[in-house]
Amino acid sequence: MAEKQDWEENTEHIEQCCENIQEHSESEAKCTENIEKYLGNRYVLVNSENFDEFLRFLGYGYLYRTAALRLKPSHVLSRNPDGSYTFAMDSILISTSITFKLAEQFIEKKPPDGVEVKTVITIEGNVMTQTQLEEGGRVTQIVRTFYTDKMISETTVEGWDKILIRTFVLVPQ
Repeated sequence: MAEKQDWEENTEHIEQCCENIQEHSESEAKCTENIEKYLGNRYVLVNSENFDEFLRFLGYGYLYRTAALRLKPSHVLSRNPDGSYTFAMDSILISTSITFKLAEQFIEKKPPDGVEVKTVITIEGNVMTQTQLEEGGRVTQIVRTFYTDKMISETTVEGWDKILIRTFVLVPQ
């Protein structure tokens, strides 16, 4: 019963954050003007800090962690004709994507186990922030910062005292 109440309170908190983002943003165009130059670029993983510890914290077993540590996924952010965005993630074992509208909550199925989380994504300048809320109330935040030659992803999770930092380099086209 308490978990359901926590879930509802956290859902209300995320919805309030979305309303605040929409109310306080001067305009979507201004917030996303710097992201334009990174749309369609492919970035491939070259370095991870604390990834094994992150996977352990999430409860993944040895075999999964071993496979995941060897993967070199790539990411691409694109904008669709309707104004929504798609963030695609590809690797030799799994390919997935999420399509979203800025500051609008949606249900995301997290790979590899398909756990559903409530997600909100915002973009300000060259920074894309993804906030995920699990049913149990735990919040994960992924902040991706795009640069001319790389993208850096920093992930924090409630209850974990480290930061997962992953560096991706731009793949020349």
